[in-house]
Amino acid sequence: MDAGSKGRSLKVQPGNFRDRLGALPADDLTHGLFPYPARLLRHIPRYFLTMERSLAPSAVIDPFCGSGTVLVEAALQGLKALGIDQNPMAALISRVKTTPLPPGSLEAAGRSVIEAANKANSARATAQSLAPWYSPEHLADLSYIRDSVQDVADFEIKRGLELAFALTARSASQTDRRIPVPVRANHVQGQRSEVASIFEEFLRQVLFVSNKVDRLPKNWPQPQVLNADARSSDPWKTLIGQGSVVLLSSPPYGAAQKYVRSTSLESAWLGFIDDRGPIGIEQGSIGREHIRAQHRAPNLSSLDGLLVADELRDLRNRSATRADIYDHYYLDMMKVFQNAAALDNMDEVVLVAGTNVVAGTLMETHEHLSEMISSLGFRLVEVFQDEIRGRTLLTRRKGDAQPARAEYVHRFVRQDAATSTIFVK
Repeated sequence: MDAGSKGRSLKVQPGNFRDRLGALPADDLTHGLFPYPARLLRHIPRYFLTMERSLAPSAVIDPFCGSGTVLVEAALQGLKALGIDQNPMAALISRVKTTPLPPGSLEAAGRSVIEAANKANSARATAQSLAPWYSPEHLADLSYIRDSVQDVADFEIKRGLELAFALTARSASQTDRRIPVPVRANHVQGQRSEVASIFEEFLRQVLFVSNKVDRLPKNWPQPQVLNADARSSDPWKTLIGQGSVVLLSSPPYGAAQKYVRSTSLESAWLGFIDDRGPIGIEQGSIGREHIRAQHRAPNLSSLDGLLVADELRDLRNRSATRADIYDHYYLDMMKVFQNAAALDNMDEVVLVAGTNVVAGTLMETHEHLSEMISSLGFRLVEVFQDEIRGRTLLTRRKGDAQPARAEYVHRFVRQDAATSTIFVK
């Protein structure tokens, strides 16, 4: 299979990034701190960030940073890093994963929170949407702990405690553990919460987060994380400076609202969403499953001349609803790529993407995104195919779900940038 666009093609190389780098510790640094869905295999950013180049990058941008895998790997290599994500839970996870804290400070603060929560006689109002997912006793105790966490003065320690609290709320919820988004659990051992004490569980999660964060080097370059919209040019200006920049990211799929829904309970506890649920975040996200009437049939002129424009017109003949969703997805992704191309020192792009089955037809999303980047002055230099092992986001109980079995890694350099070599140290 060849990959490319508008006559340009490259032979697809087997990815096998695990084989290229060898085994990496499962608990390496803060990786695995939170079960965010469809996390990027950390071998991929490590491979590309340790690659020898004639023009070595000094900074990395991930405009869809999710749970911060790229940011951790970039800081580990001594690079400045900027992460952008519209999901406030993703931004929280990424900030905690990349922020060193004084040893023992998180545990001490967590024990103080438990002491204060035990003394509390009343709690602030809790979103009504949370009540069905918890026993009355757990709901009350979680409310006491949440209030005590919110009263912590030190902002960075408070974020660590918020993440520990989110993990506690997640483990105590009566949801099916086999499914990423909240779904009612059956009364079967192993499929629902077995948490006996919220206070003990919170302390356990505090110790877990503290142990992970304590592994971060104290002198590494602190990545910056923005809860922002990558379609806007404003967050991209944060990393302006000297030196070459690489964009390294795994963008959301075209119908990716379940990234938000998978953390909806935690977001409700922390006040990121209200009783309407995550719909506000979903409607403003890149990649969604529902389009409001006023946003249907958008103008595709910014995609004129690209093959994806023809495919979107064909899709509209099969399903207007799915065409609305994917029209917006590709228009949104073009805005993101245009922001990247507008940075004079954005010299390289590494994009991890796959395919989608849309209205019964395979859509080669990775090739369309590749063509869009190429149209903005970047030259495709490498394409890898990597088998996906457990990185899908399935949300149905039925056995007929068909996840993508492979993803593609496309690497580009700016047309006027120095040519890079392609071997790893």
